[in-house]
Amino acid sequence: MNRISEHDLRQFVDQHRSGLPHPLDLLMYVGENVLASFFGVEWVESMVREGKAGSFIRANPAPGLETSRHVDRVVSLAEMLFNFQGVPGLEAVVERVKNNDYQSGIAELEAGRFLAMCRLPFEFNPTTGTRGTDYDLTAWLRDGSRIACESKCKLESTTRSLATVRNALNDARGQLPNDCVTVVFLKIPESWLTSFAGIDIRFGIAQAFATTGRISAVVVHWEQWENIGQDGSRRRVKYDVQVNPNARVQCTELDVVLETQGIPEGWCNFHKLVDFPSLGPA
Repeated sequence: MNRISEHDLRQFVDQHRSGLPHPLDLLMYVGENVLASFFGVEWVESMVREGKAGSFIRANPAPGLETSRHVDRVVSLAEMLFNFQGVPGLEAVVERVKNNDYQSGIAELEAGRFLAMCRLPFEFNPTTGTRGTDYDLTAWLRDGSRIACESKCKLESTTRSLATVRNALNDARGQLPNDCVTVVFLKIPESWLTSFAGIDIRFGIAQAFATTGRISAVVVHWEQWENIGQDGSRRRVKYDVQVNPNARVQCTELDVVLETQGIPEGWCNFHKLVDFPSLGPA
């Protein structure tokens, strides 16, 4: 597909602003059209509007939290794809999402967004099917050192347990090399966040760290939604960085780098594009 420029997006917004006076409707329309540019109109109709992607990205006429989740996920996916157009390997991720591997594909894009927020250059890797080289992303520290990154996504239907976390990390371990800094991004469902969730997750990570030096760090991330006024809600993305004290390849600055985040330079924010800074009352 041809690359979409920010100028193209601004022209599109200007052309449709009068017909969609509510910024939330315009925001959704922009998101859907960007997704159609990457996946095709039929994919958007089937997966977004008809809801064949299940609960993750579906249309829901109910006001409040569910409407906000739907709009946010559509726009977030479109925004990542737009901003990652120049990142090597994006086409393979697009194909995975297009071919219904959307949960893991989106988790991979979200790992890329985290790296971009940390100001780390990165690229998406092709699938190799070979142990030790079949990881999702490669990033580089400021000194040029390589970071091999693997993303894992636990579905809403997955039961939370020490074994679930440990097994996910053990699976990631086999895909990572043993000669460089490595990071596993573990996306967990919001439903896991009970009073005991932190204990289960941290113990599961600790058990994995005790048996391997191949993983240098784990970044756990999740969505946290909160209501804001009548029929309004907003999402916060939370991160928890755990560094492996037994890592085979140590990096003293890794925890600092991973915990220092900001808006990536040159990032096009779709909410600002349509003059709608947050998902407030719909």
